[in-house]
Amino acid sequence: MKRICILLIVIGLTALGASFGVIGTVLGAAHEDGCGVGAIVSKHLISDSFESKSISSNVWGWYGTNQPNNVTLTQNDDALNMSVSSAATNNFTAGAVTRCKLRGDFDATLSFRLVKWQPYNGVWVTLQAADTGGFSVYRVSWLYDYGDDYGAYLPPGGNTAAASGNESVLRLSRHGATWTGYYLSDNNWVPIGSGVGPTSDIALGPGVSNNSGVAPFAGSATTVAFDGFHAIAAEVVCPH
Repeated sequence: MKRICILLIVIGLTALGASFGVIGTVLGAAHEDGCGVGAIVSKHLISDSFESKSISSNVWGWYGTNQPNNVTLTQNDDALNMSVSSAATNNFTAGAVTRCKLRGDFDATLSFRLVKWQPYNGVWVTLQAADTGGFSVYRVSWLYDYGDDYGAYLPPGGNTAAASGNESVLRLSRHGATWTGYYLSDNNWVPIGSGVGPTSDIALGPGVSNNSGVAPFAGSATTVAFDGFHAIAAEVVCPH
């Protein structure tokens, strides 16, 4: 996953970084550990390569699960790991939300690996904007015979594309009021869908969840490892 981490910084954030005049900061930070930028919050950047031994309070203001006995969130083995046991019930969630928010145009990426992933499991892997009614880009394995999809949910609508493989990168961007979701395939960003959305300050985060109203949980043990989160914005604003 190290190669993908380098790739997403160079090709995923370069254009936006250049427009903000901070591309030197992005590439310089990437050089620090060869993948991602450690756990860093700056004037234009929120980033975590999940390489430390604990979840960074500098980056993440909230993290947890609604079924702590059956759905866990831990940071180890250079990844943020979210695991769901077969005993979990419908409508579980596990996730984290950035402490600081992105203001104006932004571009965010989340790299992931499906460590334990059964077909037709009814589980979503998401990069989601908090307090927006669900604006997100995701990977899902449907409970029924539809296989896996990538999707962009940009209320009131969304779009999907067939998915395969066990690792990739999700990307969510905003330019003005236009939001776009992408996934990475063969070193290229594939757009899933675009829509008009909020222009307010946005907190983002990774998550694993089930929505029984769309597809019940199939009871298959699931583990997803997140290898890096990186977001660059016109401005990053943090609570005092």
